[in-house]
Amino acid sequence: MPRSSRRLWGPILNESGIDAVLAGHYHRLFRVEPAAGRNDFSVLGFPQEAVVKAAVRDAQIDIQVVNSKGDTVYSRVLAARLPARRSLE
Repeated sequence: MPRSSRRLWGPILNESGIDAVLAGHYHRLFRVEPAAGRNDFSVLGFPQEAVVKAAVRDAQIDIQVVNSKGDTVYSRVLAARLPARRSLE
């Protein structure tokens, strides 16, 4: 995650308990692993010619990045954090 984005969004995203950020329209595939004191979640950036398929099952998130030829260029399974349910009131 770029420094400016991390500084602005990092605290909000960390507090919300999200599992991952998926971001498109980059020129290359990149990932950022959770890091103590910075981000409690994974970040995946992918090129504009790719598509991300994500499926949430039980306590895991299956992520695949597929290029324009239909080839899987990245695959990862993340453990989903299971926060306490919050009321919308």
